[in-house]
Amino acid sequence: FAVSGASGSQIVLGWDGNYSDAVSVKIERRESAEGAFAEIARVAPGTSVYHDAGVQTSRTYSYRARANNGQNDSVYPSEISATAVSSSSGGGGGGGCFLQSVLPD
Repeated sequence: FAVSGASGSQIVLGWDGNYSDAVSVKIERRESAEGAFAEIARVAPGTSVYHDAGVQTSRTYSYRARANNGQNDSVYPSEISATAVSSSSGGGGGGGCFLQSVLPD
């Protein structure tokens, strides 16, 4: 599970699509260090990329994902954080981001 790109308006998440017996993958986001995680999407198990377009420039978000087999959720393999930053150079680029992976306890 990793952040594969970001701009001031979206953060792109990617993961290995090897969830055996899964019927969906839950994507969760936390908008502050003190906040709680909330489900923002549920995608098909064959999907390996999610574009979170609900972000704000200069704000840090934490993400985690887990598979669901219709009855139970898997453990969280990791937690990642990203801060989308806008590019002020005007060169048409997608901007930059700060990425950090955090292993679960």
